[in-house]
Order: sequence, then structure tokens, then C-alpha cells
Amino acid sequence: MLNKKKYLKENTMPHIGDMLNTFIKKNRWPKSVIARKTKRTPSTIEGFLKRPSLQVAILWEISHATHYNFLADIA
Repeated sequence: MLNKKKYLKENTMPHIGDMLNTFIKKNRWPKSVIARKTKRTPSTIEGFLKRPSLQVAILWEISHATHYNFLADIA
């Protein structure tokens, strides 16, 4: 039987919100611009930055809005 704690510790997924937040700060993207390009409110974008995971469709929209491939970063 697999040790679940060991398995989860080795394969922890990245915090997507932190990854997005780092990208936004590093590249100086205003959250309002991303919100406008994805047709969402700035508070929704702010909420995404706090989430440990996001749906691929949302991440895809943000990738298109910022011209950056977040899916490749995850892989």
C-alpha cells in the first residue's frame, strides 16, 4: 500500500494564484487591464489570485489576455 502522506508531499501542485500574482507584479500588468480583457471584474481577478487552483478555461483566458502561456509553466 502506498504511503499517502509521502505521495502527496512529493507531488504537491503549485499554487496557481501565487504564480499569477508573481507574473502580474514582475511584468507590471494592472489587474484592471486583465479584468477588461477577460470580461471580468477586477474583484474577480483578485479572487483568482487567492485560489490555489483554477479551471483550465480561466487560466486559458488569462493566458490569452496577457500573451503568456501559464499552462507551459505548470507543465
